[in-house]
Amino acid sequence: YWELFSADRIDELRAAMDARKREEPNWQPSHDLVTKVRRKELRVRIMAFWKEGKWQDLVDYVKADGYNADDADVEMLWTIAEAFAKTKQTSDALSVYQSILKSSADQPARLATIQKAMSSLRMGDVEKLLAMGRTDANGRNEFDSMAVDIVRARISAYLHDERIEKIPPPQLAVFQEFAKTAADPNQPGLVAWYYYKIKSHRDALEWFKVALERGGDAMIAHGLAHS
Repeated sequence: YWELFSADRIDELRAAMDARKREEPNWQPSHDLVTKVRRKELRVRIMAFWKEGKWQDLVDYVKADGYNADDADVEMLWTIAEAFAKTKQTSDALSVYQSILKSSADQPARLATIQKAMSSLRMGDVEKLLAMGRTDANGRNEFDSMAVDIVRARISAYLHDERIEKIPPPQLAVFQEFAKTAADPNQPGLVAWYYYKIKSHRDALEWFKVALERGGDAMIAHGLAHS
């Protein structure tokens, strides 16, 4: 059985186990084998739907199968969350991401979970995940290492009216420090549009100049002229 499992010959494995059950009604495969077969079947089906972009089919399969987070590895959970997000089932996507942060102690996986959530959910939902961040003995939050990405997402949310609160000055300063030397003109451009939106036009003008010097497009020039 384990040889069939290792060779990914799951259909043959199922057939072999069913045949033995017919011969020996009281026989049951080990719990370990049953669990691992289920996980492998789940992964194969989910990844097949993902590769084909069949998001609704993936969601329907997951819900009908009655999966739980214990049956899936982190990569599968990210895929499931992405499918929920793409099918506009935001609360389910958020719930999957939360389950990862509740159960996983792996730091790279936790950081990647926040990054994936920022690419698929509104920032208001991502904030709920950020609130689950752990702090060390020095009071440093585990997500501080991705502060630039987080502030960028918050600025973008504010510009798209998905966030009411302005960006706190210390957070804005973190992103400004990054944007000063960024080769991509859209980074200082983001700061410029933020200042433009809060009607701090002198600051906006200076940042639009920086963005234009880095190769900013016609929209940057438009913002500069209006500032």
